[in-house]
Amino acid sequence: MKQKKNMILIISQEKHTYNHLNAYFLKEGYLTDTTFNVNHAMLKLNHNHYGLIIIDHSTTGLTNIQICSAIRKRLKTPIMLITENGKESQRLAAFEAGADDCVEKPVSYLEMVLRAKAIIRRTTDQVIQSTSRTSFPAIELTHLMIYPSAHRILVDGTAIHFSLKEFDLLYYLVLNAEMAHTRPHLLGVIWRESDVNDYRTVDTHIKRIREKLSAISPTVGGMIRTVRGVGYLFSEGNQSILEAK
Repeated sequence: MKQKKNMILIISQEKHTYNHLNAYFLKEGYLTDTTFNVNHAMLKLNHNHYGLIIIDHSTTGLTNIQICSAIRKRLKTPIMLITENGKESQRLAAFEAGADDCVEKPVSYLEMVLRAKAIIRRTTDQVIQSTSRTSFPAIELTHLMIYPSAHRILVDGTAIHFSLKEFDLLYYLVLNAEMAHTRPHLLGVIWRESDVNDYRTVDTHIKRIREKLSAISPTVGGMIRTVRGVGYLFSEGNQSILEAK
């Protein structure tokens, strides 16, 4: 299953809620998907691996608590619920149903985005910081395949050797495809508690990764892109704000 940690599913029948959240999340480098119907949501969840699910309410008559409970029985994907203001019973029920966080109406969209980023960052960083690589999910794209348990990367069927840090950096970028990461963030995630604090270390590793990928496929090498004024991201598509260099 293709990883979409930067993709957020919003279940809401209120169009203005989705439009506002979509605008805020886009500014932060996230993509959003929406549905008004819980049955449609379940179909989407069958074919996509979202980084977060936000539940307001749907047109099916089910409450957001019931929707959360139904999803949690099937998936471990983080869930955030929007509940009525001052309704402690709803918040408690939400957490009992498996929600990871709740926000009350009227919604502060900025606060929601900050809370969502914290949840996604926590869950994705847990993957890369796991002590056992055998627990890392494999990633299989059209031209690039990554198998963490075997420390194996294939580009168009050709194996390429990467150092541990190069491997972890590439894996993290691909796992969080289409999401821009700053150099300080990448340094903190990949090098963590080490004494390395020079952001140029990230640039050097990115350069080496691009060179190794490009030696087999310039197209794949170009998928690691520079985001002007921000940092780096992995993208299979073309976007005007990016520079593949």
